[in-house]
Amino acid sequence: MYRLLIVDDEPSIVDGLTQHFQEMKELELDICKAYSAEEALDIVKRTKIDITISDIQMPGRNGLDLAEDIQSYWPACRMIILTGYSEFDYAYSAIQRNVSSYILKTEGIEPIVEAVKASITRIDEENRNRDILENARQQATVAKPLLTKEFFEALLLGESASSILRGDHFARLELHLDRELPILMIVGKVDEWEEGVSYSNKHDIFDDIQQIFARHLLAAFQVESTVSDHSVLVWFIQPATDANYLKAMLEPVQNDCKDLLGITISFVVSGDRLNWNEVGQQFGLLKSALQKSMEFGQKMAVIDLGMHEGFSMWESGKSADREHILIERIHKFIGENLGGDLSLARIAESVYFNPSYLSRFYKQNTGRNISEYMNATKAQAAITMLGNMQLKVNEIALKLGFESPSYFTAFFRKMTGRTPLEYRETLQNKW
Repeated sequence: MYRLLIVDDEPSIVDGLTQHFQEMKELELDICKAYSAEEALDIVKRTKIDITISDIQMPGRNGLDLAEDIQSYWPACRMIILTGYSEFDYAYSAIQRNVSSYILKTEGIEPIVEAVKASITRIDEENRNRDILENARQQATVAKPLLTKEFFEALLLGESASSILRGDHFARLELHLDRELPILMIVGKVDEWEEGVSYSNKHDIFDDIQQIFARHLLAAFQVESTVSDHSVLVWFIQPATDANYLKAMLEPVQNDCKDLLGITISFVVSGDRLNWNEVGQQFGLLKSALQKSMEFGQKMAVIDLGMHEGFSMWESGKSADREHILIERIHKFIGENLGGDLSLARIAESVYFNPSYLSRFYKQNTGRNISEYMNATKAQAAITMLGNMQLKVNEIALKLGFESPSYFTAFFRKMTGRTPLEYRETLQNKW
């Protein structure tokens, strides 16, 4: 599954492309949409994006500048630029900024579809051709200095950084991190080991996970990592400014661990910036959240301690009921956000799931795709709202996430066989 972001200040184009690609189920796309460059950037900062379709001319910020911003977060993202301009300068600038395709809007939808398909093929090829683990092993250092390992072990046990560093033992300690600045912490744990895996093999896998993590982390971040109690991986990261990006980055880390190592792994992210003396206490909270998730039976979890609603779903039932509880929570989130962002990434965030795994989990347990449930729920909500004659059709469209009334009409006709106005007429005739 790949994630497609569609950006244009013309709602009819965004809604039309969204509807078209949603109907192309064979592409298995998770679709995010934005009606401005600013809205797109908000999505990009918290969600991994694989392919972007963007208008070149938008108020405030053009599509080429947006492409540059997106690729600063997700360097492998394929950019498809739409324009009403055929001037050479635009095309040349697009090439300079690593844009995959430059398409005139007058060419219609087929070239856009072909560009998306070509991008998917290219991403597949890049994924097949890379050998992450071999390169990582060649580049990995033989071992982390013992002094650094001892320092982080002492921190995790609850000792304050100031008291540890007071002694002569750590006088020669060198870290990639600034001890005067706050940090973010991430802990990870393999969900389940196959029977008979030796300690040595586990240690190799821990090394591989750390290298996969390092590969996906942007160069702007500094990181130190360790393994606690032979089972829990811990990362300390600066700058401590972007927990949303780090959560998004964990999705491809999990996917690579599953595809390349054959293991699933769950993560917990400290929601707040920490000073060094808070590490031990925070580590206890992170481990506790991870343990609750595992007791519940959830795999490939991504948990944010900063999400203040907490982990009530894990306390509302036993692991035997987990599928029912999770499906109910997914349905609740969809019902409460019909006019908002209903991408897989946002739904997954509400149940602490990896988005790719969530899609498979939902279909295995319900027999249908999440998008089918969303569309049915939106159609039923539309039917209910159309019964309120005080609401205009365009107001209903907005409440259900359609900026373009014409595409709401097309959606409603597809779901019910009638336009919204035709449906209202049948209601009025009954009265």
